[in-house]
Amino acid sequence: MSDQPAQRSSQRLDLAAALGFSAEDLTANQAGRLTGAQQERIRRASRRFLLIGVAGIVVIGLGAAVLIFLGQQNNSAVLYLIGLVLTIVNAAIVGLLVQNYLRAQSDLAQPPRAEKGIINRTLRISGRTPTYTLRIGDQQIIVNKPTFNAFIDGAVYTLYRSAGSKALLSAEMIGMVDD
Repeated sequence: MSDQPAQRSSQRLDLAAALGFSAEDLTANQAGRLTGAQQERIRRASRRFLLIGVAGIVVIGLGAAVLIFLGQQNNSAVLYLIGLVLTIVNAAIVGLLVQNYLRAQSDLAQPPRAEKGIINRTLRISGRTPTYTLRIGDQQIIVNKPTFNAFIDGAVYTLYRSAGSKALLSAEMIGMVDD
């Protein structure tokens, strides 16, 4: 019995290390707020996605323009068609960038969502690639290995997730099922 508080404290530290949150982040999430550090992390991830996406748009756009030009100059339907396909891929990337921007804005504008329930951990291996999945209620969350290992299968947790992208911000173990 006296070991339980120490176990929960250790569990909280494991979760904090795996998810990268502080005690201040957890307290703010419990109160329905994001900390400045969490807001900055959301902004940084959105900027990184935006920069990679814009670079992809420029490279693919130039490639499409060159292929369409060469297709017209050489009367090559194949080069022209490949250029058109790249243009469509570019449009899809723009759509993903807009979606990412809207999700980040939603994450920053709305309070984090708390989900309480029993965690079930599932490891799926497809070929040589492992997929680490946490299930809480009807929600499935794909996580990295350290995060997966920080959770105890069958324990009751409260997960705090961002509103738009549903990114895992922080978590706390409430107890075991038989507590």
